[in-house]
Amino acid sequence: MAANRWWALFAALFFLTLSRPAWAINIGLCANLAASYTDADSTITPADANTDYFNSSPVNQPAYGMWIEVYNSGGSTPIYDNWLQDDNGTFPGCTVAANITVTSGTPYDVKVFSKMKIHNDTVILKKRRSGQSDAIITYKWTGVSFTTNNAYSVLNDVPDTEMSRILAVLGFALSRKDGGMSGQTINIWDVDAASIPSGCGTSIACNSGGDIYYGVDATLTPPDATVYKSVMAHEFGHQVMNDVTVYTIPGPNYNAPTTNLCQSGPTNGHLRNGIEWHSAAVVEGFAHFYADAVFNVVGGTGCADFAKNAIDWDLTDSTNSPVNPYRCDDSPVAGLGLSTGDWEYDNCYTSPFNSLQGLANEYDYERFFWDMADKEGASVAQLIDILSDANASGPWNGNYLGNSDDVAARLVSSATLNGFDASPTYVWNTEIVGNGVFR
Repeated sequence: MAANRWWALFAALFFLTLSRPAWAINIGLCANLAASYTDADSTITPADANTDYFNSSPVNQPAYGMWIEVYNSGGSTPIYDNWLQDDNGTFPGCTVAANITVTSGTPYDVKVFSKMKIHNDTVILKKRRSGQSDAIITYKWTGVSFTTNNAYSVLNDVPDTEMSRILAVLGFALSRKDGGMSGQTINIWDVDAASIPSGCGTSIACNSGGDIYYGVDATLTPPDATVYKSVMAHEFGHQVMNDVTVYTIPGPNYNAPTTNLCQSGPTNGHLRNGIEWHSAAVVEGFAHFYADAVFNVVGGTGCADFAKNAIDWDLTDSTNSPVNPYRCDDSPVAGLGLSTGDWEYDNCYTSPFNSLQGLANEYDYERFFWDMADKEGASVAQLIDILSDANASGPWNGNYLGNSDDVAARLVSSATLNGFDASPTYVWNTEIVGNGVFR
């Protein structure tokens, strides 16, 4: 009899355990983006040829400002939807609070979407493939359950895909260097080869019609723009400058004459080791600099950038010359005897002096902007404003040092107009002339 009573008691407790009712709890959610990049490599040598941020793969980046939705398992109507917090929030990459009411132990589906809101700017990423409808990209976790009340749960990483790679870079860029941009909607396109706009030419990444396009297609060379953090930040730099500028920057003109060993013109495109009219070199140089400012610490140990194609810096095609990582605050590659400034003059000059009139080099402008930020304390937003006003009176295609309307005079005048301390002017002239962006 006693044994039967114990078995009855055990059975009753077991039944109560199985039938224990679930209860409502409040939870919060956090998400991270896993992203791998060809130009985020901890093995790059020397160490100062690598960037301060995104310098090894995979990167684990909080999903700043992404749109998130929670569903009952298998449901189609969200029970919660909102933006995750950006870097200004208490918990970046997480919901605003642990205020999502769910039932403990019950499975739910959670989905993130390829759009984010950071610093009052909205980024919308869509995929475009020939013959298919344009679509927002999503990632879904299924069967997620929660047991702890008033607690945050960290979801498994969004896996390494075009979406995570693009949004990790752009979210990080906007959080660090928004350049004064506010209230803008930025449209980003993940496209196949057939969907790249004609305005992009042969490039795998570009700005066209106010939108940014990143090519992902096996027929492209290289086949995937989203594995290059520097390429994506460069194009975003163009976008920031275009969205912030008050005045119209003149359309870049890459059709400059070839001078000495320096290549340019439509058959060569724009090159870090080529020459262009100022109106092209300044726009491209700024975009290079923007990527530098995103991934390097101003006032730190140096500046590094990474080109997706090898660069023949000393114009000899020697085996030690074509390398992808390079310095953006010094000689681009150590041991080649290159000057720390005015690369154009060192490599492209032919007599007479005015053979370089109106011409400039992207790398010289990149280094100039870095020096203005690193040595003179100019912010990205200030440099954009200075560029806006300096360009307002016309393109930089024919003036050189000595004219009343030369590039140096415009920059100094514009800096003063924007309230930046350009006095004494020798500080500016040192950077302008020392970096060779005055002709």
